[in-house]
Amino acid sequence: MKTALEVFRMPTPVSVMGRSSSITNSFINGIIPAHFPSEEDVGEALAVLELTVEDLRCAYCGDKWTEWDHLRPLIKDQEPTGFISEIQNLLPACGKCNQSKGNKQWRDWMLGNAKQCPRVRGIPDLDFRVSRLERFGIWREPTKLNIPKLVGGELWNAYRANWRELLDAMGKSQELASEIKAKLREPYVPPASRGNNKKRAAAQAQVSMPNDEVSVVTERLENWASKPQLNVHKIIAIVVRSGGGLSRRQLIKEAERVTKTKNAYGAVASLLTTAGNAYGRVFEYRDGLIYIHPSVETVVRSLKWVAA
Repeated sequence: MKTALEVFRMPTPVSVMGRSSSITNSFINGIIPAHFPSEEDVGEALAVLELTVEDLRCAYCGDKWTEWDHLRPLIKDQEPTGFISEIQNLLPACGKCNQSKGNKQWRDWMLGNAKQCPRVRGIPDLDFRVSRLERFGIWREPTKLNIPKLVGGELWNAYRANWRELLDAMGKSQELASEIKAKLREPYVPPASRGNNKKRAAAQAQVSMPNDEVSVVTERLENWASKPQLNVHKIIAIVVRSGGGLSRRQLIKEAERVTKTKNAYGAVASLLTTAGNAYGRVFEYRDGLIYIHPSVETVVRSLKWVAA
């Protein structure tokens, strides 16, 4: 018989920087051209995918369609790929597949271990589905634009500067939000817990994640640990070497120094959440500092992270 707490789940906390991926997507998606197809174009695309208007299905898994997805992502590593919204880059998909796939390469995602991907969900006939998508991929040559070159460096750099300033403001707001949250938390501590600061701090530190999420994050960690050239490897190494917590500002500053990039905001934010196309909750934000998430700390510390 289940207890009351076994059926209770606190809503996922919202953070300011948890929306950074959405901001980046909006900045890039907001400039991508879209070519509306003709009736004949859509009909031809569905014929290549062996789908029908009368019973339209997700091209990835076969469930009922809910939206149209970009086969080739519009964004990668916070930069436009050059692909656009056009019929040779769009296909019907279900919400589960679209959200799980994100900006991943479609074949690697379908046959990989991402949560809700077709292989993990046990979708049958995957080889057939992959071959059908391969045919669709060569049906028509996709448009690919060199966007920075086409718009010019001055205009493009000005646009990117606005994006960075917004993320910077969000980062500062997150630090203030953490301070405010800490001040608001105290008045609402249950009476039975008052005066027991050590137990309360320990309870706050032990925020667990679901087992399936731990499995996905662990697999990613093992992959990143074997590739010290990756920026995500270097960022995790910074937190491991700190031996404790770092403020977001400290971590971003050190990450930019180590990785030689000016786009560390998004990478750090992606290690704090599972939302959108994020890496997963390797870190957690607690009392104004970033720590390794308790649910994967043992795994993180068992792996080798090369000091930069």
